[in-house]
Amino acid sequence: MKILIATKEKQTKSNDFCWTKEDEIVTFPTFECSNSCTCGCTRGWVGTQSSKSTTTAKVVQSKMGVIDLAKIIYDSRVKDGWVQKDTKDDVLKLCMNDAIDIARITSCRKVGTIIRRQGIRTYNA
Repeated sequence: MKILIATKEKQTKSNDFCWTKEDEIVTFPTFECSNSCTCGCTRGWVGTQSSKSTTTAKVVQSKMGVIDLAKIIYDSRVKDGWVQKDTKDDVLKLCMNDAIDIARITSCRKVGTIIRRQGIRTYNA
């Protein structure tokens, strides 16, 4: 399946940022704050290793499947302290949904395509 990785490519807007590690797997943020118009969390992809954001992500081919990606996202959320004993099942479902959404977003794009997001909408950079 295709997945998304952090990239600095096509960061041409004055408010672009890339605080992630280059080429790390990215996903959606766990939440978006009430100041999302100014802070950028509605525009950012979050690195699963660094827990930092970037405004651009690249579509790449991977040998992993959707369950593998969901596990990586889940492990990232555990590392970041988002999972409690009583919320584990709910967080697992959310991570699976994120992995499915990433598979859907990347399935219709060519490898190497740079994409941005604005809330739930994604578009080519």
